[in-house]
Amino acid sequence: RLWRDQGYLHCHAFSMTQPLVLPVFTSDGCGYPNLSTVLRALKDGKSVRWGIFKRYLALAARCDGEPRPHERDAMKATLAKFQKMALDCDGASSKKLDTRYDIEDTSREWVLVLHQDSAELDDTNIHE
Repeated sequence: RLWRDQGYLHCHAFSMTQPLVLPVFTSDGCGYPNLSTVLRALKDGKSVRWGIFKRYLALAARCDGEPRPHERDAMKATLAKFQKMALDCDGASSKKLDTRYDIEDTSREWVLVLHQDSAELDDTNIHE
């Protein structure tokens, strides 16, 4: 699921215990409220946040079903690392959050198709 709240894009993959929260800055140039526009801006702008988003989805894709307790702890630690990176990257401390287009969580599901080339995820197609 994807939603936007108070300048942050939330992504909650079905297999993950918590969502990833990415800051959206006015400098990202997302002048249109569609959530796919935010993702496209991060991708086209070669933002570190795009890389974190892809890594989150890759981690989610490796999870099948309810994780075992030790897997859940590792997943939480990895997600915490991703979250810290997302909030500290791309000059975040000096940028203004873009709070113009809040889109509430409607529990609407998205399909994101990851294309994998070796160990690196090269591209993501986004479909509502």
